[in-house]
Parts: sequence; structure tokens; C-alpha cells
Amino acid sequence: MATSGVEELSMRLLEAFYDLADGKLKQPVSMEEATRASGLDTTSTEPNVALRYLLNGSHLEAADETAGTYEINVPGMDKVRQKRGLDT
Repeated sequence: MATSGVEELSMRLLEAFYDLADGKLKQPVSMEEATRASGLDTTSTEPNVALRYLLNGSHLEAADETAGTYEINVPGMDKVRQKRGLDT
């Protein structure tokens, strides 16, 4: 998968985390919910690749990896707001 493809998938997933957290910081959201909301293929490796990209880029943090929940943080929120043309 090309980098631009990973970035596109990651942005879709990040926006899903943002929306499911109602735009609030440190709101745990399940990876399963975010994957469904983003429209990524739940049977492929795409969601895991996108998640790893977001974690490595410091846009998400693990809330409880065992439970599969993650939280959007300030850099992640800024990225979504920038993409959507909202004030940061």
C-alpha cells in the first residue's frame, strides 16, 4: 500500500475517532466502532495499518490496548480540524 493510501485511510480513521469522541480529548473510543464508522474494510489489514500510522504519528494514544480503545489527542484533533477548515 502506497504511503498516500495509508495517509488517506488513516485520516478516515482519525476523523471517525474524532466524531465518535464528539470532538473531545481523551474520550476512549473502540477501534471496532471507529473502523465501522470510517468505512474501512474490517476484514482487511487496512484498519490496523491505519491505526499503527496514527499511533506512530502521535495522533492517537492507547486508552486500553487490551480492550481495543484509543483516544484522540491534541495533534490528532488539530489535524482533523485543519482538514475540515475549523479553527484550532
